[in-house]
Amino acid sequence: GVGEASTAMKYLKQKNLEKLIPTLKQPFLGICLGQQLLCDFSEEGATKCLGIFDLKVKEFPSTDIVPHMGWNNLQKLQGPLFEGISEADNSKIHPFLLNEMQNSDNPLQKYPIYILFNDYLTLSDFADISYDTPKDQRRNIVINRLKSFSNQYQHSARNYLSNLEGSNSVEFVEYLWINNSIRLEASSEVIYELANEFAEISFIGYDKTHAEEMLIDNSIERAPFIGASVNFSAPQIGLTLIRAPQVWALGINGNGVLVGNSDNGFKWQHQDVVNRTFQNLGEDANSNGKTITYGSGLTSTYDAGDLNGVDDDGNGKVDDLVGWDFTNNSGQITSSSHGTSTFGQVCGDGTMGTQTGVAPGAQCLLMRNSSGESAQWSAFQYALEMGCDIVTSSLSWKWYMNPKHN
Repeated sequence: GVGEASTAMKYLKQKNLEKLIPTLKQPFLGICLGQQLLCDFSEEGATKCLGIFDLKVKEFPSTDIVPHMGWNNLQKLQGPLFEGISEADNSKIHPFLLNEMQNSDNPLQKYPIYILFNDYLTLSDFADISYDTPKDQRRNIVINRLKSFSNQYQHSARNYLSNLEGSNSVEFVEYLWINNSIRLEASSEVIYELANEFAEISFIGYDKTHAEEMLIDNSIERAPFIGASVNFSAPQIGLTLIRAPQVWALGINGNGVLVGNSDNGFKWQHQDVVNRTFQNLGEDANSNGKTITYGSGLTSTYDAGDLNGVDDDGNGKVDDLVGWDFTNNSGQITSSSHGTSTFGQVCGDGTMGTQTGVAPGAQCLLMRNSSGESAQWSAFQYALEMGCDIVTSSLSWKWYMNPKHN
């Protein structure tokens, strides 16, 4: 299917195939260049072809955009060549995911995927909200409008998936209203069904998890930061260079601001950040006004009286006392890594003697994510619903893998 007409005909003639092919009695198929060769003549190289079809292949006019890129549906397939081939709409399934499914020997295997739909709300759909409207009211209007739209638009797909939950074919279903999508793990049978039977679905992507080194930038320290970790003074040099202390002197230090931080692990018990860790009092089951029990050194813990296995605040997250682990789907954030550093840079308060946070009066909602792209969407949705004023995330996907899965 790849090549040029005159060259292809030359090779067919060298092997005497130009005489054999027109005499074949069994079915055969010509694809792309092969289909050209079945015609009588091609303008590509002014080539006399096999003449099976009395047709002339003409070049595209220079005004047309070529080549055609993308997928086409298989429709109205007839003849013995197509026995057993369904008229599947595989155009909605990303080729990387399609390849994974076709090469799997396990029909029960489930794939981490996300589903996108033909329509979603954009900024223009909220243009009627005045900026004079108080921030909390604007947030509620936006959230309710997004939820209402996705509830309606995803209705059929949600009904289909809810009937499959608990089976061997579907797991970990989450409906996202922030960008009108669905994330889940599903078998190939379910994925094909979603692609073929739901016209409102536009795309099914493969949300494969990758190693943490795919997410974190390896940066090289440059002056004046080289050696800056030695003999720190308070505040650390980066804050001095951006004149943060002058801003704090004006009474602006982040007090009253909630920051959502999506990263790959937090040692939130560290003395420099534990007092800046958000406490979700909606999960304060024992009503003692806290979800953290403070201790000396690194011994602070979750308030044991709040770990009751109940979603007390009704946000879909059980015991999310300080945030959520989107990799392990748990309120227990036990991994500490890159996020500890970014947490400290956001609002580390200098308890240990070195001021590190640009906003030491702010609080931080912790959102661990070392998994896929749709987990990041879920984290941003969680931050919005939990009332975060700002979201930070020092994760990115470098796409070192080849072929790229997204």
